[in-house]
Amino acid sequence: MEHPTDNPALHLPWLMRPTPGRLHDFFADGHNNLWVDRELGHDLLAQASCLPPAAAANWDFKTRVTRLAARRGIHQFLELGCGYARREHTMRADRWLPTVHRTAMDATATPGNVRIVYVDHDPLVMGYARALLDDCDAVRTLEADILDMPALLTAPQISGHLDPALPVAVTLTAVAHWITDDPALHHAMDSLVTWLPPGSTLSITHATADHHPQTATALAQICTRAGLPLRLRERAEVRALFCGLPLLSPGLTATENWRPEQRAPYRSAAWAGVAVKGAPAVAR
Repeated sequence: MEHPTDNPALHLPWLMRPTPGRLHDFFADGHNNLWVDRELGHDLLAQASCLPPAAAANWDFKTRVTRLAARRGIHQFLELGCGYARREHTMRADRWLPTVHRTAMDATATPGNVRIVYVDHDPLVMGYARALLDDCDAVRTLEADILDMPALLTAPQISGHLDPALPVAVTLTAVAHWITDDPALHHAMDSLVTWLPPGSTLSITHATADHHPQTATALAQICTRAGLPLRLRERAEVRALFCGLPLLSPGLTATENWRPEQRAPYRSAAWAGVAVKGAPAVAR
C-alpha cells in the first residue's frame, strides 16, 4: 500500500520553504538540508554564531533525559518532533549519534523491553525515519501533527505499541517554539498530560528571549521573514506548557544547565525542564 508521503507531489510545499527539521540538520552539519534551509541558516549564523553548539546542547539534553527515564525504570518513549538523526564528525570517525531508543537500550538492564514511537509532521523527515530509525521491533514511526493530539495518541502506532498502563517518557525538544497558535498548543499539551500514565516524564526545551533579548528577537524576525515563524516564549509561558506537572530539580533552566555532564562554554537561548506525572514537586 502506498504511504501518503511516497507521493512526490505532496513533497513540493516542503521543498519550497525552510523547515525546522532541515534547519536543525544544517546546524548539525548534516546532509538533509536544502538551499532554502542553508540560506536561512547562514542569515541566522551571521546574527548568532553559537547556534550550532546550541543545537548540540539540545541533542545532549535529550540524551540525558532519555538516560534519566531509563534509570527510573521507564521503557516506553514518545519523541514528538523527532527530526533527523544527528551525525558526529571527528578526526577519527563520521558516525551517527545514538537515537533515543538506542540510548534507552544502552541505559537499561532490560533493553528488550524498550518501545518507542518517533513522531513528526514533516513527510520528508518521516520518510527518512522509516528508512533509518525503524530498525527493530521496538520502533514505530508516525507522521502526525501534535496540534491534533487526540488523533495522534489514538493512532495504532501508539495505541497498539505503547502500554497505557505503564509510564512513558515524552520528549518535545526544540519543537513548541515553531508553533505560534498559543490556544491550540495549550490544548494539545493538556490532552497529552491527561493521557500520560502515572510515573511518566515530559521533557521540553523551548527558545526564549529571556537570556539574550536583542539577539533572540533578531533571530525570530529573520525566521519569520523566511516563512518559518519562531514564537519566543518567556519562562512563565514555557512553564505553563507542563500543565501544572511538578518539575524535577533543577527546575526550568537554560538547556546546558539541566544536570550537565560537563560545563558548556556558552549560554543558550532556550529553557529546558523535565516534569514527572504523579511525582512530588521538587523545583519550580
